Amino acid sequence: MADHPPLDAYSQVVVGVAAHLTGKVASLRVPRSAAGGRPRAGESLGSAVVYTSDGFLLTNA
Repeated sequence: MADHPPLDAYSQVVVGVAAHLTGKVASLRVPRSAAGGRPRAGESLGSAVVYTSDGFLLTNA
């Protein structure tokens, strides 16, 4: 099998970014509610990155 230096370099970058972000990505789950705060079937899901050391989250929303 031939060597693939560009792919190897890219893979190293991806591995480095993943290692840096481990523990800094959040999964969000927000239940929906009807008028008056009554529970309603369904929820919204998303993800975020921890942006500051005090826990501020950055989303794409």
